[in-house]
Amino acid sequence: MAGIPLWLLKQILNPRFPDSEPQPRLPMTEDTYLKIKADYLRGLTATESWRSLLDEHNAWFTLTTITKLYISFAQDADTLRPEL
Repeated sequence: MAGIPLWLLKQILNPRFPDSEPQPRLPMTEDTYLKIKADYLRGLTATESWRSLLDEHNAWFTLTTITKLYISFAQDADTLRPEL
């Protein structure tokens, strides 16, 4: 391996390299949460809502975070729906 020590290679391939203690992410504000929920109710996909946050609101959350919120919204809707 061209003389590269294994410990160094593992360090470089670590997703937290070079900062082993990254800054914590800011929590989601209520306004952002309500915007995502409004997007869900309007029929936008999680990806469309995520892109809107990036482009129009300059907010950064992972697509996974938005998708998990969409799943929770769907589960809440199923819970609130009366049995037929």
